Amino acid sequence: MRTSQLFPWETKPADERPEPVDVPSGLLNIDETYQALAPRNPRLIREIGKHFDLTAFGRLRVVRRPNGALFVVDGRHRWEGAKMAGRMFLPCDIYNVHDRKREIEIFLTCNTRIRKVPQGMLFMAEVAAGDEDAIALSRLVAGAGLAIDLNETPAVCQCAAHMLEALARWSFKSWM
Repeated sequence: MRTSQLFPWETKPADERPEPVDVPSGLLNIDETYQALAPRNPRLIREIGKHFDLTAFGRLRVVRRPNGALFVVDGRHRWEGAKMAGRMFLPCDIYNVHDRKREIEIFLTCNTRIRKVPQGMLFMAEVAAGDEDAIALSRLVAGAGLAIDLNETPAVCQCAAHMLEALARWSFKSWM
């Protein structure tokens, strides 16, 4: 069996394929022996629950153990938020993984690759989506002969954050 190895703990069999299924949310579990006892970001869970959007939800990564129990290995905050929103069924990719070591490898792989989307990219997406505030800020910056730095060095991010706070205080929309 061919394997690819991206991280030392990752030895994914080439033929391992998920089964896409809508699963009753009450059948999903969290293994607290290797995941935190409590979710790390309760505010995020509340936001997901309050503004639940199935198109943004994606699919939870779930493993099926030999006894048939289903455990979330990626998507805990989304699962908790969906439960808060009253969702009865959730889209999942179920992996039949009967080896606990492999289950934990999947968890580690999914959760060590988390990359926050840079603020500059989020801003550009807001402009492209027609967000009025983002468009106004973009025009204001361009009108001043400046540009938004998408590389986001820490100094640039800090400066941009201060600029946005100042613009919000002065109601920059009224300048447009």
